[in-house]
Amino acid sequence: MVFSKIHDKYGMGTTLNNIGNAYSHIGDFQKALEYFYKSLKIKEETQDNKGISNTNSNIGGIYFKQNKLNEAEKYCSKGLSISQKIGYPEGIKSAASLLYQIFEKQNKGMKALDMHKLFIQMRDSVDNISTQKAVITQQTKYSYEKKAIADSLKVYEQRKVTEIELKQEKNQRYSLYGGLILVLVFAGFMFNRFKITQKQNIKIEKQHALLEEKNEEIIASIRYAKRIQDSLLTSQKYIERNIDRLKNDSSKI
Repeated sequence: MVFSKIHDKYGMGTTLNNIGNAYSHIGDFQKALEYFYKSLKIKEETQDNKGISNTNSNIGGIYFKQNKLNEAEKYCSKGLSISQKIGYPEGIKSAASLLYQIFEKQNKGMKALDMHKLFIQMRDSVDNISTQKAVITQQTKYSYEKKAIADSLKVYEQRKVTEIELKQEKNQRYSLYGGLILVLVFAGFMFNRFKITQKQNIKIEKQHALLEEKNEEIIASIRYAKRIQDSLLTSQKYIERNIDRLKNDSSKI
C-alpha cells in the first residue's frame, strides 16, 4: 500500500475504511469487518475522532446487516457518543439513522423515536450547514470575481498609462534622434565648408607666395636695371667731365 510506504497513517486509515465500504457493498461482510477493524485501530492511534466515529458506525452497520443487533447497537452508540462529544453533525446523523433501525428491530419504540428525531434534526442541521457553505461559497466567488474585475480594470488602466508613457518616451526618443541627425548633418556641412575654405586659403596662400615671388623678381630686375643705368650715368659724366677739361686745356694754349 502506498500510504504504508510513506508512513501516512491518516491516509492508511481512510483507505482501509474505504476498502471496508467496498466489501460491504458487494456483501462480503467478513472482509468488510476485517478492514474496518484495521482502519479503526489506525484511527485510534492517530486520534482521528471523526474517523473513529465513522468507522464505529460502519462496523455497527455491518453487524446490523448480519442481524447481530446487540453488537450493532454497541458500535453505533459508540460512534454516536464520539460524534456528539466533538460536535460532528454528519457522524451524529449517520449513527442516529442506524440506531433508529436497530431499536425498531429490537421493539424499543421510544428509543427508536428519539433516534429518528435526532436523525431528522441532524439531517436538517447538515442541510443548513451545506446551504450556508453554498451561500458562503457563492459570496466568496462573487467577492473574488468582483475583486478580479476591479483588479483587471486597475491593471487595464495601469497598462494604458504605461502605454501612454512608453509612447511619450518613444516620441521623445524620436525627437532626440531627429535633433541628433540634424546636428550631425549640420556638423558635416560645417566640416565640408571648413575643408573647402581651408583648400581655398591654401590656394590663396600659394598664389600670394607666387605673387610675392614675382614681385621680388620684378624688384630685383628693376634694381639690376637701375644699377646698370647708374653705372652708365657715371661713365657719361666721366666723359663729359673729361671733355670739359680738355676744352679748358685747349683754350689755355
